[in-house]
Order: sequence, then C-alpha cells, then structure tokens
Amino acid sequence: IDVVVEQSLDAVVVPIAAVLSDGGQETVRVVTPDGIIERRAIETGMLDGAYVEVVTGVAPGEYVILEIDRS
Repeated sequence: IDVVVEQSLDAVVVPIAAVLSDGGQETVRVVTPDGIIERRAIETGMLDGAYVEVVTGVAPGEYVILEIDRS
C-alpha cells in the first residue's frame, strides 16, 4: 500500500548529494551555459531520502554538480 502524505507537482529536484551547507545556508554548484561553475544559494522543500525539492535557486534544465565524499 502506498500512502501519499505530500506531493509537489512540477518541482525542481536535485540529488541530496548535490546540496552543500555553507554556514547554515544551503547551496549547490550549477554549471552555467558557458561551462562556468557557480555556487548558488537555494531554498529547499520536501525530500524523499535521495532527492530534495529546490524551491528557489535552480531552474528546470540546469545542471548541478554532485559532491562525492572521497574519504
């Protein structure tokens, strides 16, 4: 049985591994159309364990960089 508690239609989502915490502010690294990597502050919403909704800061179709723990 699946129980839907919350749902968000047309949401922008990114892998949780792409989200960084910078002094309490959540950020992601976005690849611009010119190939430049920029760090952007984001506001997050719902999460499902693997992905998190990005309410502001990333537009649909933009590419984010995953942070991989190499320790």
